[in-house]
Amino acid sequence: MKSLPTGSQSLPQTPTILCMAAMTLFPMAAQAIENERLSGLRQTFETELEKRLIPLKDEALRKLVVLENQRAIRGDYEGAIRARDRRLAITDRSGDEEEEGLEEEGAIELSMSEAQMSGNSILYDRRRDALVGFRKAGHTASWDVLGITPGWYSVLATYGCAEPFRARRVKDDPAAGDEERRSGGTFRFFEDTALMSDGSQPLEKTVTPTGGWDRLVKRNIGRLKITGNRTTLSLEVVEAENEGIMFLRKITLAPTFGPEEMGSFLPGGNDAPTKLRALREQYNNQVETITTPAIQIYIEALRKLEEEFTKAERLDEALASRGERERVEGRLPEPEPEGEVEDG
Repeated sequence: MKSLPTGSQSLPQTPTILCMAAMTLFPMAAQAIENERLSGLRQTFETELEKRLIPLKDEALRKLVVLENQRAIRGDYEGAIRARDRRLAITDRSGDEEEEGLEEEGAIELSMSEAQMSGNSILYDRRRDALVGFRKAGHTASWDVLGITPGWYSVLATYGCAEPFRARRVKDDPAAGDEERRSGGTFRFFEDTALMSDGSQPLEKTVTPTGGWDRLVKRNIGRLKITGNRTTLSLEVVEAENEGIMFLRKITLAPTFGPEEMGSFLPGGNDAPTKLRALREQYNNQVETITTPAIQIYIEALRKLEEEFTKAERLDEALASRGERERVEGRLPEPEPEGEVEDG
């Protein structure tokens, strides 16, 4: 029976034509000999790796978006481009693709039409695509959000608020006199499903007139920590003037750094290359930690498949299995050299 040694042993003596075939097969093992079991094993391995890396990629992209924004705001466009290029490399996107605005990259937008209201003072105005009213303390609008990456987000609210005016106390009664009608007030925004020990503190915002209900402004009301990928976000009236707080057109959650991360990733100064290198090194180390166990399991499965094909004298498929194993072994980190003994 012909044999095909495994492990680190060399190939047995074979005719020249078989050696040439083996040399051709090794670099092309992924495409040349397609055995159904080998192909299925490879597909399972790649799928498992991708699944394990999704949370890490999401976190790295979030940090790169924030780093890119910070550099652009400071006028360090070279640093912003470096961060952008690294982000596109992770997502496998071409730099020639059309980009959305930096602020919108990775952001979550809450739809006003999908809000669930508690209390009767908040209504959805279909014509304006806005929530209106907000007149009574304790009344809320809430959104169920699925598939959001846990972490810190800047919360941006787009709204309009009318200027004060005077109106008759009782309509069509001249003797009733006028009263001042005012708009504005305070609301709070929070993760309704978070335990207080796990989440951030609710965000509070005081709204003042913007020049009219339809004179919209966008305001950053603070950073909020999201603790789960299925969550409920709520906006609650704290205090309101008699005309209500605002016409709310949009709420956007943009990925950002938490308080504990700001110092380590975004100190002052033009240090984008240093920070980007640190981020890349951290990412690569985490990739190595996550993928190494899966790679080792795959290598062992390929070794067993190679032995099985060899015993069955299916040498082409055994060579393909070995070529795939050697290709994957190249993805493992190099072993650290043993320490040298210094001369006494």
